[in-house]
Amino acid sequence: MIVAKILPVLVCTLCVALLTPSLAQSNAPVIFYTDLDSAPSTGGEGGRDGAFVCVYGEHFGSTRGSSSIAIGGVQQATYKLWTDSGDPYKPGHYAKACVQISHRTPSRATTIQLTTKMGSSNGLPFHVRPGRVYFLAPDGSDKTGDGSSGHPWLSIRRCQDRMAPGDICYIVNAGKVMSNDRDGAAIALTSSGQPGNPKALVAYPGAKVLIDNNGTPGAVRALTNLNQSEEIGDWTIAGMMFDSAHMSVQLFRGRGLRLVDNDILCSGDRCYGYDGGLVVGGPGVNMSDITVLGNRIHDVGCHEDKNYQRSAHPCAWIPAGKSTISSAGLTWRISQWTSSFGPGAVIFANEQIRRIESCAPGCRSGQLDAPFVSDLPEGTTWKFRFPSPTKFFHSVYFSSANSVEFAWNEIDGSQGRACRGLLFHSTGSTDEHDVIVHDNDIHDTVCDCVAFGTVDPHQGPVVAFNNTLHNCGTGSTIVQQSSFAGVYVSNDEDSIPNPERQGQVQFFNNTIYNAGMVDSGSNNSCFALRTSLSRRHGTSGLWLLNNACIQPGTKGQSYFSGYGTDASGRSAPSYLSGSNNNCFGVRAGCPGELSSSLTVAPDFVDAAAGNFRLAPESRMKAAGAPSKAVLDQDRRSRGDKPNLGAF
Repeated sequence: MIVAKILPVLVCTLCVALLTPSLAQSNAPVIFYTDLDSAPSTGGEGGRDGAFVCVYGEHFGSTRGSSSIAIGGVQQATYKLWTDSGDPYKPGHYAKACVQISHRTPSRATTIQLTTKMGSSNGLPFHVRPGRVYFLAPDGSDKTGDGSSGHPWLSIRRCQDRMAPGDICYIVNAGKVMSNDRDGAAIALTSSGQPGNPKALVAYPGAKVLIDNNGTPGAVRALTNLNQSEEIGDWTIAGMMFDSAHMSVQLFRGRGLRLVDNDILCSGDRCYGYDGGLVVGGPGVNMSDITVLGNRIHDVGCHEDKNYQRSAHPCAWIPAGKSTISSAGLTWRISQWTSSFGPGAVIFANEQIRRIESCAPGCRSGQLDAPFVSDLPEGTTWKFRFPSPTKFFHSVYFSSANSVEFAWNEIDGSQGRACRGLLFHSTGSTDEHDVIVHDNDIHDTVCDCVAFGTVDPHQGPVVAFNNTLHNCGTGSTIVQQSSFAGVYVSNDEDSIPNPERQGQVQFFNNTIYNAGMVDSGSNNSCFALRTSLSRRHGTSGLWLLNNACIQPGTKGQSYFSGYGTDASGRSAPSYLSGSNNNCFGVRAGCPGELSSSLTVAPDFVDAAAGNFRLAPESRMKAAGAPSKAVLDQDRRSRGDKPNLGAF
């Protein structure tokens, strides 16, 4: 399991693997992850050398110069890409370097390392092993091509049908790919790799590959492994952009799935109801060994722009059925109640578009933002569209998934207006466990930045560290009955009954800034915890260490919200524990259940720009207690007296 491997690593192995002596130099390179974790050293572009592998990290330098990458101690010769925008680095936007694996590299489990004039990076595990390398391109042919770099195929389907476990398929300069492959998806994964020999579908280094099924009849997903007869697993998908009409990426069943360095959007007109941009799992299924690294999840959800008359990605029009509408000036009235209709909705009647400014009780009448050119007579037909997704539509949604690593990603909720940034919630299956969420940047979400809905740390750790969460819970007119915290442990009861649910979600060395921004709603706080309300489920607690909870807003935002009393009579605050947290803002300080708390100004470098590194004078420096996160988000050693927050 991923988490079982990572947690011991946090204590000591990660110190050795990622903090080599050279990293003590201020500008020595550091690598965080690779797109492929195994690949062949022959049969690639040109025939002699092997596949391309890309490394991601910090301080590579804007140009390669004399810098190099070694695999198993063998210096690699052919470099395809080298980019580094420099400080300040952010998750999902790191330096990237891609190299072709030399035929001189022996096949074995080894490491990959990057060296610049400032020193050598840490080494990451990498396995050189047998496999074939294929190519496809817009000028390729499924009839006359052989899948080589000189004679590529045309379609992803052709490549998939020929791949065996361990094989890699590169998409070369594909531009926009629109298709309905199978199962309502532009790309449907229909066969599996094997543990240690995954299949891989990867964008050629530097290529722009957009998989978009918007406008494709019958297609509702960009990528899926949905298959009713068998589990589809052991795949790596890397370097592409996915957009869709309903949900962008849906991984339904299987294990060993790896998503790296992709852009995931959902801008289609049906991106509003249930699910989300990236959906892993579903009711009644159990997935495991899921790795999501360095992706950018943004523009998830159809929505109205400020000028709703010309919205670029509006939601689909919904017929009003037998209901009709009339108006008199700014006042509107409908003949009968219409499901899902409410304030903020945009309506179309008499060839004109207006917005519902307010509703009277029952929402059968109210005020428009502007009158129609001529009042609408009774009996006028109409339709409407949502202004943004519902509270059931999220940027990233894990359902019934265990052994998950979600790391170095950016979730940007500022445009698509999906509800939660990252949600773990099981419906009709077992509680989720063995979950690690680290080194992510999640911001500008309508609802919670992170929500753990149905997790059971008693079965396996559930931890989050080195994350920056900011501008969480901005709210919307359509999402009112939800939660708007930075982090919410909700102990929902939608999963299979589990009275043994217990343990603590561990949340340490994170920065939360400006959470609970909504004007009204529940949990306008950094942290929120709800107990299980019946004997069908136990309650997972929340343990906080070395976090920075900074609330600069003026909306009465708090540091902790707790509600509910479980079947034994314990209230939510009694499940909260921890120490060495900084609670600063408009309220008095951290809750009394936490010890050794601080209330000091954070002195971030530039919070407005999302740079939450600490200025030299910050009193959060060296104010923490030792934790499992021995390295900060920049991979610098925290030492015995760590700073508070992610850096």
